[in-house]
Amino acid sequence: MASLVASRLIFPQNSTNFAATVATEHHEVAGDGISAHEKWTLTQVHGICFVIGWFFCVSVAAFGARHLRDLAPSINPFGLKIWFHLHRTLNILGALLMIVGLMVIFIAHDWKWLGPKPNNTRSNTSSVPMHTICGILSVIIAWIQPLNSMLRCGPSHPQRPVFNWGHRLAGIVSWLLAATTIAIACKKFGKRFTDSDSATGICAAFIAFVGACVIAGEVLQFLAKGKLLNRLKSYIFVIFSVISIIVTIVLTVMISKKQS
Repeated sequence: MASLVASRLIFPQNSTNFAATVATEHHEVAGDGISAHEKWTLTQVHGICFVIGWFFCVSVAAFGARHLRDLAPSINPFGLKIWFHLHRTLNILGALLMIVGLMVIFIAHDWKWLGPKPNNTRSNTSSVPMHTICGILSVIIAWIQPLNSMLRCGPSHPQRPVFNWGHRLAGIVSWLLAATTIAIACKKFGKRFTDSDSATGICAAFIAFVGACVIAGEVLQFLAKGKLLNRLKSYIFVIFSVISIIVTIVLTVMISKKQS
């Protein structure tokens, strides 16, 4: 910075470009009251929190709730079935990670809203606003889920199927929004990953894998019954969980190893 200033004192031409350069460098060092390195680190934390929260915690929690309900029915720790403990624990962890991820990215951008804005229709569909709004909506719906769970009616209530489908559909929508958010980051924010193309491919493959597992699980409901059905669903759950862990680790490493 000092050498740049000195050079412009000796060669004052292009002073306008020089002023712009100085302003840019100053912003990188102290813009928004935070250094460029701190902003980069906070953004990394944001990405890691959301990848772990959505691609592992929420994904495994939701899949387990759908396909492990009949696992070890005689074992009920604290009066609750195993699948419910898994579902609740992972979702709570996922919600905490979402809170941390959301907080750090707002801090990194000095609490500025980067999503769609009124009278700005041309740029509202660009990658940053779309990433922002999809991420925010996914988090809002995810946070609403435990609240509406507290209002659910009893298992034998005639309106229970309505609640079940509403809760299920809200979960699907929030996950799809989160997956879209992460996919946009992989594709459009390439400098945040050690290999943007690989990250995009892994993300797309995982989304397709989740869809295939969901379809396979539903098909099994019609093709198998009893112990065979439970065994097959358990196998699918294990495969699903292992792939979720692998994808989460790989994307997390791609984010954390990238230098600013």
